[in-house]
Amino acid sequence: MARNDDLSMKSPFIRLGGAGDIGADRMDYLARASVVATAGGQGGKELDHLKGLTVPVRVSGSFDRLAYGIDFGGLAA
Repeated sequence: MARNDDLSMKSPFIRLGGAGDIGADRMDYLARASVVATAGGQGGKELDHLKGLTVPVRVSGSFDRLAYGIDFGGLAA
């Protein structure tokens, strides 16, 4: 069993953080994705209305049947 409390991934448009347990053929993890920039200057659609919004996504279950969904309780907070 492993515990990770400091996932940090960065791209020009999205930041991803997270924490949770991984191992023993199971996962219980909460990832938090945030839009941090727009694609307008690169010919893409504007994302200004999403900039700064963080969406918590819960990933859980056994590795052969992982389930994921928005953590609406965390989104409201």
